[in-house]
Amino acid sequence: MNDSLGILNIMDSQTLLNIAFGAVSALFGWIFRIIWEAVKEMQRDLRDLEKDLPHSYALKKDYEADVHEIKVMLGKIFDKLDAKQDK
Repeated sequence: MNDSLGILNIMDSQTLLNIAFGAVSALFGWIFRIIWEAVKEMQRDLRDLEKDLPHSYALKKDYEADVHEIKVMLGKIFDKLDAKQDK
């Protein structure tokens, strides 16, 4: 009779262990799903940002070209001023 009670106690503890493991696994799965969805949403936001950035801000290449043009114009103005000053 003691052996049968011992087996029941082992089965009960194994069942409890299985339930606990299942609950912990479900919790980790739920947390993993939330994190996975958040990462996917951030990736979508980054793609949208990459699409909108050229329309909102000047590209570095365009900015450098504009600054170069301004420097050339300022150089010409300074050359004219130097020529007038010499007269």
